Amino acid sequence: AFAGFRNPIDLTVEGTGEQYQKAIELALTERDAAIVIYVGTPYLKAMPIAEAVVNAAKSSGKPVCAMFQVGSDMEESMAYLRENNVPHFELGEDAATVLSIMAEYEEKRKALAEQWGDEIPYCFEEMEAAGSAFPDGKNSLLEPEAMQLLIDNGVNGKPFVWAKSEEEAVAGAEEIGYPLVIKVVSPDIVHKSDVGGVRVNVKNADEVRDAWNHMAKISEGLDFQGVVVYPLSPMGKEVILGLTQDPTFGPIVAFGMGGIYTEVLKDITFRVAPINKEEATNMINEIKMAPMLKGVRGEAPCDLDKLADMIANFSQLAIKYPDIKEADINPVFLYEDDAVAVDVRVLK
Repeated sequence: AFAGFRNPIDLTVEGTGEQYQKAIELALTERDAAIVIYVGTPYLKAMPIAEAVVNAAKSSGKPVCAMFQVGSDMEESMAYLRENNVPHFELGEDAATVLSIMAEYEEKRKALAEQWGDEIPYCFEEMEAAGSAFPDGKNSLLEPEAMQLLIDNGVNGKPFVWAKSEEEAVAGAEEIGYPLVIKVVSPDIVHKSDVGGVRVNVKNADEVRDAWNHMAKISEGLDFQGVVVYPLSPMGKEVILGLTQDPTFGPIVAFGMGGIYTEVLKDITFRVAPINKEEATNMINEIKMAPMLKGVRGEAPCDLDKLADMIANFSQLAIKYPDIKEADINPVFLYEDDAVAVDVRVLK
């Protein structure tokens, strides 16, 4: 009889644990979630209210948060809530924010599940792992291994030849066609450009042989595993894709402006992986430089459809290959009719 029935329901300081439990359970027959705010008096115990909150949460199966502020046994009461999976917040506003975001996430999850159907499973558990991405227990992939991993998983990469001898390099160059880019392949050389490990605009067989000899020379004393031969790509708009394992959220996919702009602009956005093509499109539209990718002042727009496919397929690598802890493609060249991975790094 002493309670206030509007939202929030107010049981006043007279409310007992039994009355709290009944009130929460009744409220949750009509509402999707509840926040229990207890501001008692210093000489009363909060534990009976904590027990009521836990019982009501378990019986309803709906999200319940708590905010306890005053009581003679606050530490014990808050510990009891946490032990029973009822989150406790210092402010009711924080609890409301969390519940709001949970509701938004659930709506998005349902919408994505409907859109994906059987094409791409939404839940991580439903996506089958393909195994290890790292042959022979290595901690990183060589560039041609990483590029092949992308291509095998629907990420558009440049055609290449991994040459392990001078003659293989020449034959690979003839197969791909000039002009070419030739890069050193060695697990001991991470930053190739810093040591002269990249030759650009290689135009004939003599220059291929010269590039091979140069790569062999800078790799003396190191684990030299040949060169990778690519066709020379025209410059395009540069973006970056990244994957990492976050300790809280698990696999995260990142997208932003790439190349020399990555550290300068810091124009990047993130999603929990995996994502579908529609969510990848949302990521593209979120960055500040999105208008530049769509074409400005008479420029042709980039092929954002193929870019969205690339982001979605790339995001799945962390689920297909759980031992990938970090990967990035920097840059991806964007053209009017294509999106191509140019350089890739994959770490265990």
